[in-house]
Amino acid sequence: MLRHEQIVRGRASGVGNPVFYVGPATGRDGLAGAAFASQDLTEESAERQRGAVQVGDPFMEKLVCEACLELLGTGAVANDGSLVFTFYGALASAVNIYGTGSISNAGSYGAVTLSGAINGGSVVMAGGGSLALSGSNSYGGVTVVSSGILFPRNAAALGSGAAGTVATNGGQIYFDQTLDFPDEPLTLGGSALRKGGGGVTTLGGAVSLVADTTIQLDGGTTLNFTNAGGIAGAGFNLTLS
Repeated sequence: MLRHEQIVRGRASGVGNPVFYVGPATGRDGLAGAAFASQDLTEESAERQRGAVQVGDPFMEKLVCEACLELLGTGAVANDGSLVFTFYGALASAVNIYGTGSISNAGSYGAVTLSGAINGGSVVMAGGGSLALSGSNSYGGVTVVSSGILFPRNAAALGSGAAGTVATNGGQIYFDQTLDFPDEPLTLGGSALRKGGGGVTTLGGAVSLVADTTIQLDGGTTLNFTNAGGIAGAGFNLTLS
């Protein structure tokens, strides 16, 4: 069991797989904390319920979180369901993640950095913070940025390229390094794209607009679109800022 802001959930399919519950020590609440949350507090019950409020151990919780990520990197733990980060701080992992499941950052703020290789289904940035991908990834599913910021920091950060990347509804892809993505199709809407960090980034895949779109270019940067088909999306406005 982990505090809510430090939960990393994983599910794996398969018959006969062992299930382990791990976490730091708790107080007298044990597994009954949820039941206590629905009770009324009175003067008479104050002493009886005194130990029912869990006292967290942030240091041990961080160790458990890092240990779970390290286990994923060994291949002994398969992410065949969904691995969801709701971490509200800065979390960095260099381990490889295997399996066919999805990986999501759903925290309302905070920064998650994954520098190991991701071999799985899809990657989703759905929280209010950021997700940085700096490993050489081979996942075959779509990359979705529905909110927050995604930082691709490796030429293979966005996976195989076949399924493409979608950034809409307030999500943004922020290229802050000099990298080229020759084959990645992009589907954009809103403030979906930003180039910073200086230098040149080249995008060679098909680009489609599904809503009015803004592309932000910081000073001293260049963003090249080299797809022969140009940018598709009749009826939508494209703004450069």
